[in-house]
Amino acid sequence: MKSIKLFLMAVVAMSLASCGSKKANTESNTESNTESAQEEQKPIPVKPKDTGVTGSMAGYFIVTDKEYKIPVFKEPTNEIVIHNNEVYFSVELERLDAEFPDFFYWSEWYRDNPYLKGDSPKMLRTMTSFGRTYTVGGGSGNDPEIQVGFGIEFFDADDNLVHKIGANVMPNDDCGIDYVEMMKTQPGQKGMIRFAVYRPDVEAAVSFRVTCDAQEI
Repeated sequence: MKSIKLFLMAVVAMSLASCGSKKANTESNTESNTESAQEEQKPIPVKPKDTGVTGSMAGYFIVTDKEYKIPVFKEPTNEIVIHNNEVYFSVELERLDAEFPDFFYWSEWYRDNPYLKGDSPKMLRTMTSFGRTYTVGGGSGNDPEIQVGFGIEFFDADDNLVHKIGANVMPNDDCGIDYVEMMKTQPGQKGMIRFAVYRPDVEAAVSFRVTCDAQEI
């Protein structure tokens, strides 16, 4: 009888040890998975490849030279998220002193009329960002007159292009509004533009370059 009790106690002890080991392994795996997930969700630091903006609007804007971060993907309730694995990447631009081409304005009369100088800014014509129209100035009619877009290129540590959003790609509404608002800035003013970036495409990125194109239509 005594030997049976000792046997049962040994079985119970082995069972408890096994459960404890499984629990420890489970907790260890959970912590490992959590740490791995957190590690994967770190923001991606990137810097401008150069501060100049390329494209047909080169010479009108400059990128603020600082470190930027491509944000982590979070739940759709987070405002930086558009949809699955897409986030907003924001870049700060400054308007340079160079004056926009004449076709940006409704009429030379607005620019040259001596009664308006100092009292009224130039009247920007209506703009569209590749299919979405945003009214930004005076004049008549609702048809867009200027088509404007910003693009971005991402590069890895070996200077290879890893992802590109063309300046001729139709943006979502938030980005399109940013683009048009940027065109309204005065020399010396700064503004932010956003790009809808798919995180997996830019995991290897370390630098970027901004492009801008605008044309009369």
